[in-house]
Amino acid sequence: MEKKKGFPIIRTKIMIPALRPGIIHRPHLIQRIENGIEQGFVLISAPPGYGKTTLVADWAHGKKTPVFWLTLDEQDNDELTLKRYFWAMANEETSSGQAEPAVFSIHDHSGEGIHSLLISLINGCVESDTEFSLVLDDYQTIQNPEIHREILFLLDHFPAHFRLVIITRSDPPFPLAHLHAVNRVTEIRAADLNFSRAEAGEFLSQTIPLELSGAEIQQTYEQTEGWITGLQLKAISLNEIHAVRLEGAALSSNPRLTMEYMIDEVLYRQSPDVQDFLIRTSILDNLNGHLCDFVINQDNPQLNSQELLHSLYHSNIFLIPLDQEELWFRYHPLFSQALRNLLLEKHPTEVPVLYSRASQWCDQNGMFEEALAYSSHADDKQQYLTLVEKYSIFAVNKGNILDTLAWIKRTDQNLIETSPLLCLIYAWGLMIRFELNLSEYWLEKTRDLLANEPVSKVLLPYKNDLLGLVFAAQSMLSIMRGDIEQALVFSTQALQILPEENSFSHCFALLNQGLTLAMNGNLDQAIEVYEETILISQRSGNWITLMISRSNLAEVLIDKGKLSRALILFQQSLKYLPSSETSSGFKGYLYKEIGEVYLIRNQLKEAGKFLMQGVDLSRDWLPSINQLDTHIRLANYYHCQGDYINSKNEINLAREIADVSQGQMDDLIIDISEIKLSLLRGQTSQAINWVQRMKLTGDDYPTVLGKMPVALSVPTGLLLARLSFVLGRQGNDHSQIERVEKILLPILPDLEKMGQVSYSLEGWMLVALAYHELNRLTEMFAILEKVFRIAEPEEIRQVFINEGIPMSRLITRYLAHIKQNPPADGIPSRAFLSDLLYRMSNRNDEQIPASAEIVDEGVEKPISPDMLTQREIEVMTLVASGQTNGEIAGRLHLSINTVKRHLNNIFLKLGVATRTQAILVARKQGWIR
Repeated sequence: MEKKKGFPIIRTKIMIPALRPGIIHRPHLIQRIENGIEQGFVLISAPPGYGKTTLVADWAHGKKTPVFWLTLDEQDNDELTLKRYFWAMANEETSSGQAEPAVFSIHDHSGEGIHSLLISLINGCVESDTEFSLVLDDYQTIQNPEIHREILFLLDHFPAHFRLVIITRSDPPFPLAHLHAVNRVTEIRAADLNFSRAEAGEFLSQTIPLELSGAEIQQTYEQTEGWITGLQLKAISLNEIHAVRLEGAALSSNPRLTMEYMIDEVLYRQSPDVQDFLIRTSILDNLNGHLCDFVINQDNPQLNSQELLHSLYHSNIFLIPLDQEELWFRYHPLFSQALRNLLLEKHPTEVPVLYSRASQWCDQNGMFEEALAYSSHADDKQQYLTLVEKYSIFAVNKGNILDTLAWIKRTDQNLIETSPLLCLIYAWGLMIRFELNLSEYWLEKTRDLLANEPVSKVLLPYKNDLLGLVFAAQSMLSIMRGDIEQALVFSTQALQILPEENSFSHCFALLNQGLTLAMNGNLDQAIEVYEETILISQRSGNWITLMISRSNLAEVLIDKGKLSRALILFQQSLKYLPSSETSSGFKGYLYKEIGEVYLIRNQLKEAGKFLMQGVDLSRDWLPSINQLDTHIRLANYYHCQGDYINSKNEINLAREIADVSQGQMDDLIIDISEIKLSLLRGQTSQAINWVQRMKLTGDDYPTVLGKMPVALSVPTGLLLARLSFVLGRQGNDHSQIERVEKILLPILPDLEKMGQVSYSLEGWMLVALAYHELNRLTEMFAILEKVFRIAEPEEIRQVFINEGIPMSRLITRYLAHIKQNPPADGIPSRAFLSDLLYRMSNRNDEQIPASAEIVDEGVEKPISPDMLTQREIEVMTLVASGQTNGEIAGRLHLSINTVKRHLNNIFLKLGVATRTQAILVARKQGWIR
């Protein structure tokens, strides 16, 4: 077994079981499997000992297409553990024929849960034309309802070229009747697996082998009814094995006949040394000669465990090989359970000692998960605590704090309370789930232990670092509560304590400080902190903090309007991202960020592609925080697509997460996002209620905004201005529109000084829209020149397109303006502005904000006579005469699509939404009769 750092997988679990010599081949059942997988799903369900695994292994070894195998156990009820094995199968050549790993294509292998992994598997199958099969053995060990639901999800979205075989002792909780009704399942059960009379005879005479008469074979067959294990037990009892029965041996108290039969007919027919070996090694889930030597040879140093394992296997003593080299084995589960029962009866005081030795050997050989599992049975809480602390320190130094959460969640809370490190990591886990009050309790518990209790030998060298990490955690907690000033205090304390030599802890504190500065609008300082973090991370080789600092830096660059640099950083991070389980969720996060850049540029196809891939990859990564971020991003994306129903659904999903959290900042973020989208659609009631609830009415709003961090106060101020603008347009109320200027002009210079380009663009654009309504055109043109000069080099478009028809009017007027007053350096260019108009004309009618559909039938402002081209006037003349698009196309010798494009351009230039409105404006301008 390969020795690895971290929490390794047991690679023998993903190997197709080796076939023992002389097995009985069962071609009729193999053909049933082959026929069944054409439907996609084969269920082999029967009690222990019916040859299920051997049958499927025989089929798998004969397959010409790839077969991937996973032998499940109780640990796989942890979805993170299960994902690790899926990921391992996708990256190892575990099939019977030299399969390329690419046929089992998955990309998600981090975080908790397997939903996104299965989606990736399904999508990978769609893109592949190579058939492959997956075998899930011992499925009865899965008790996690969520895993059952995810397997059902896989069955409901069964991809082409994918074949599934499930081997189990008990039926899974699947709707088998329904699956039969739609012809999606083939079942092979105990009655099918029973040996026939001929197979039983072949088994007894060739595999065991025994010299039995036909009558004896028939009698054995009738007694066992073809049950393979029963045949084997009966055959062993008939075989002359030179063994001595232990004196005074008592049967297991387990009432099950099979266990008693195994003890009586198998165990007690071995020599005393072999009996002792079998009983004492029964605590091991998997057996290896060196492991067995360490566990029991301290009492019997003359025993060669590896040789004995080989001898027992070839004597058919319920020992199953886990690899082709026959280095690792496991007992038949029933046999193992029977042996453990006997161990508890005969040597109860030795059980903890044996578990403790097994844990020590696994610890020494880098098998961390197995070491912890055995230690949990050793009744030695101190040993278990020492191991958890040791492995957690290893994970923290590698930047993989989340890897320890699964073990800590399974640790007794009373034990957690004795360790400052476990308290700290537990607090982080609670913070990720937005359980902020509980997280604060455990952070205080950590500080109390560090201050008042002796620290273990494992943690003593890291005591100072732990205190620094507590301050860093408290800084993050303050950020999540919106208390940026306190967050900055804690992050500064963390940096003072954590030396640069401890690269991860120091970088972690730097990241907190950078985030705090960015939240407070100090973007240039945040950039300096992130660049320092990148340098330290590169020197120390810590990819976690390197990737986070690079992505955080890119996010700040987006805020500063430097999209091209941000995109390069994201793409470079993807290029250098290591291939590991932890990196998959981070890869998904980077994909979402790249999608955000494309969205800002109104490249909706590319935005959707990266956003959806990012959602799939990061679905189970940092569950609450990531899910909240995902739903808000998708709400914005769907809004830009004009899909308001799905946009609203995503906001509702984000709200569900926030409703169960203990923080306020997430609620405010969702409120701001939802209200902005509703105002863009011309809906004001929710915004009015929210403004009243937040006490932002009247002239006291600056006081309320001043108590918020910049990351919240600025978008809130923009919402107030936007609400006034929409109310003013809908009610033709100039006092409301004038309030836009009053709200924004005091804050826009500060935003420009801070480099908050994304916010300042939106703010100046709202002022320009207000000036247009107030007919202050000279000031409007000056602002438009400013915002377009910023937007064009970075291809920033969506912020303008979101505004719909009101913005199209401004762009049209500005085009006429620069025709007479062209900019000296050509920026903004007519090409950029015309492209904006073209993109806006391709929006669906449903995308036009309700506020924009208010058309003043009076001509309160003169419209430039050269606004419409000669061809557009010709089209409008025919529209006014009542002709259809097809008739207009025929008259002017154009295509219907060209006519539609001319009409869209006319609507945008005139600021109207219907033909009737366009005709009315054109007649009032004297362009048509």
